[in-house]
Amino acid sequence: MKMDKWRLFDKSTDGSEIYIKGGVIDGGITSIWYKFTSKSLNVCSNGNVLMTIDEKLICDSQKKTKTQSEIARVFYKCKERKMKFSDRTLFNYFGEAIYSNGSEGRWKTIIPDTFAEDLYYKVCKN
Repeated sequence: MKMDKWRLFDKSTDGSEIYIKGGVIDGGITSIWYKFTSKSLNVCSNGNVLMTIDEKLICDSQKKTKTQSEIARVFYKCKERKMKFSDRTLFNYFGEAIYSNGSEGRWKTIIPDTFAEDLYYKVCKN
């Protein structure tokens, strides 16, 4: 069995990256996994060596509660230009899951000029 690897889909100017994986077509519905990772928090950018004890505590607190990455599955009805999310999990900067929702959302129209539309063109127009 060949394992599908995460492929870089997009990288923003602030260093955030979006990866995609999979791509399954079933009954006219295409599904794909995506992973979004954001860069380090600004308060933590000095590095541990140059931080005061207070800065380190603030940094660790923010890293514990802020989202560093997100993994979710997105479904597309390509002919209808509709999408929905499922199996969404958010992770903090320590790699701990801080939110998880395994339920599927409702079908929605894809909003122009968004990440969802960019992914739609990648998934549905190939």
